[in-house]
Amino acid sequence: MALYTDQDIERSYQDLDLHQAVSCMIYGHSTNRQDIRDFALQSVDFSRVKNILDLGCGFGFSTLGFQGKIQGITHIVGIDIQETYQKPFLHTCDSIGAIGEFHTSDVAELATYPPHSFDLVFSCFSLYFFPDAVRDIARVLTDDGTFVAITHSEETLRELIRHIPPTLESLGLGVPELLSIQKLLRTFSCESGEDLLRPSFGEIGKKIFRNSLRFQPEEMAHLRLYLHMKKHLFLKEVCEVNPDSVGAVLNQLTAALTAEARVKGTLEFNKNDAAFICRKPMVAREERPHPSSARHCMACGFRLVEKKIEGRRRAICTECGFIVYENPLPVAAAVVVDAHHRVLLVRRARHPMKGMWCLPCGFAEKDESIEDAVLRELQEETHLTGRVKRLLDAVTARNYFYGNLVMISFEITDVQGIPVPGDDTDAVRFFPIGQTPPLAFPCQEQAVEKYRER
Repeated sequence: MALYTDQDIERSYQDLDLHQAVSCMIYGHSTNRQDIRDFALQSVDFSRVKNILDLGCGFGFSTLGFQGKIQGITHIVGIDIQETYQKPFLHTCDSIGAIGEFHTSDVAELATYPPHSFDLVFSCFSLYFFPDAVRDIARVLTDDGTFVAITHSEETLRELIRHIPPTLESLGLGVPELLSIQKLLRTFSCESGEDLLRPSFGEIGKKIFRNSLRFQPEEMAHLRLYLHMKKHLFLKEVCEVNPDSVGAVLNQLTAALTAEARVKGTLEFNKNDAAFICRKPMVAREERPHPSSARHCMACGFRLVEKKIEGRRRAICTECGFIVYENPLPVAAAVVVDAHHRVLLVRRARHPMKGMWCLPCGFAEKDESIEDAVLRELQEETHLTGRVKRLLDAVTARNYFYGNLVMISFEITDVQGIPVPGDDTDAVRFFPIGQTPPLAFPCQEQAVEKYRER
């Protein structure tokens, strides 16, 4: 059972502006002025990196560390349970010249990923929330891939944390033998990290990032901002048992730290971190089979070779000359809008992108018209029937799991039935246009916008 629930984590990071402000604040008060992302990634050969997985990607803080390092076309898949981070994450990817793909999900999604998928997996201050994912991380790495994990020391902010038990006691609240935040820091830390990683990687390097956070007495408001954001982590016990006392605890904790700062002139907290650089994934061979690619002609069975044909490298049969063309897959999407100007969305029930919303959609089948495909998918996913009114949008899109797609969106009219979740969905809901959640396929937002324009 996880020490902190998804809800604990979501509550701590749900305010995007606050999260960004605290990230800047931490750097502003750090005595070590080096960027920890550069420190962690300096030994990675980015000329060999084309596919990156960013675990707990947030708004793109860790992804921004790839700026100036990636070379050529690089695809970055970000996973985070906080759906509001999708747009800033994708914006960050675009700003550094990468193709971004955001999945509102937890690390359970890793189990559905094919092996040998990523050249680099990056976890920046997140692995202690899901330490059981290490084996799957090793499985999805290429044989010469790298896993980089940045984490805290078990002694991180010890000078602050030691004030919490007496503060709780003074307010008549229960004081556990060990705070949840202390347990969390021990889950995957500078001190314990190698033991956790060793069963899954043949090569593990560790680099210590010496640092501290320094505050002057007049800067206590900055520290309170940090505590306010992280209250569900630092004060988990209070939030669960005595939620009405959280404000009082924060006030008294800030007062105690302010008094100490006035006496000492400066408050300095331990902020030593570590970067683990892991290579040579050691997951059993049967768990890491290499993805098979076609080696023989589907027409006559003879061997395929690769040649430059029509300006591209393509597979061609040495016997009959059959050429293997790899084309984008056609996807049909339905835009259903009710009388209240609300658009119908379905929530994905399976990975990848489990839990994310999208238009009812799916791949067109062989010998099926694209119009028939969109109506079939609508019925399968929502139990609704309708009629194609018009084509709204056709756009090419790149998806890590499905490759190149052509997303063809239609406006559907004369809709009949009651919306009920069907195949691959666990919820169906109408959302006001302009107030939809981040969609699993961002290109579908363009289709909805085109409906509004028309």
